[in-house]
Amino acid sequence: MDIEKMGGAEIYAKYLVLMKRSYLLTPFSNKHKSALDYYSVDGAANWGHDIFHYCRKNILEDIINSKRLRFSDIRFLNDTTEFEEAVRILRIAVERKKSSMDKELYDILTDKDVLDEIKSYSQRYPFYPPINKNRDIDAVKPICRVYTCSFSMDGDLLSMWNYYAHRDEGVSINFTELEDHIQANEKVKIAWGKVWYTEEDKSQCIEAFLEDVATLFSEIPDKKCREEMVQEVLISTINNMRVFMKHEKYKTEEEYRATLIAPEEVINKNELPVGYKQGTFKRENTDIPCIDIPFDLEDISNIIVNPYGDFDSINADLEDWLQKQNLSDIRIWRSNIPMRKY
Repeated sequence: MDIEKMGGAEIYAKYLVLMKRSYLLTPFSNKHKSALDYYSVDGAANWGHDIFHYCRKNILEDIINSKRLRFSDIRFLNDTTEFEEAVRILRIAVERKKSSMDKELYDILTDKDVLDEIKSYSQRYPFYPPINKNRDIDAVKPICRVYTCSFSMDGDLLSMWNYYAHRDEGVSINFTELEDHIQANEKVKIAWGKVWYTEEDKSQCIEAFLEDVATLFSEIPDKKCREEMVQEVLISTINNMRVFMKHEKYKTEEEYRATLIAPEEVINKNELPVGYKQGTFKRENTDIPCIDIPFDLEDISNIIVNPYGDFDSINADLEDWLQKQNLSDIRIWRSNIPMRKY
């Protein structure tokens, strides 16, 4: 394809912008219109600045000793609908708009082969590799893998203590400014975002995307270019947003997520950034692929102790251990959840 068949440099630029968008701020933007809302304490600009990771006390010690956070292969997460929610919502939204949508565009957006590819775990991310000097977008796009590290926007949730922190063994690690200190490079990408759960929020993201892709479609003069460009935008944008959409039953987690996207070739050749460590860990009888990524220990500001255990004993033990690690500035807090001890 060439620029002229695409409709010129302006259309080409729109195409590139759309391929890198995720539309994940759409629900926030629809509810909060002003810059004051955006930069408020609860605004989207501050969502990732104060997040919590629930784990057992021994995992806390591993995190601090290694100075790394574990990103797990998304294929092995608890929600069995991971990667599928965005496609499900897309299909519903496209059918809802079918009567007012150009038939050619409808056929592209419902193409079985394209949707099957999007549903698979072996993903092509069309922004890999960068557009070459000849502005040729026909180059083969590498297969990528996705790894995630999960946090919560609330550090004292009963459901999280019960499910992820093994009750009286659990702690909640409070990270601040973590996004600024997790390093990627030109071969891998890290994306951060709030996870959306409700049908309304997920639909708003998809429908905003459909409006923009319909505009792009209408502006491309060449039929073959229209089909190929819309397919590339569809694959890329759905891949960008899908890792931040989960089944509504998980909404009590209030998850904020970091995702690592890396081409399989980079992983297989161990060409990840300096300090990244590949491996596997056991969950029951399953070996789960993971990548441990360095972070700055100064990003840990607080540790919250679960509501089930003996706080005084756990607090004394943690204080002593943190002091030995030269981390006595980290503050330890008791959970605010009232819990009767037997």
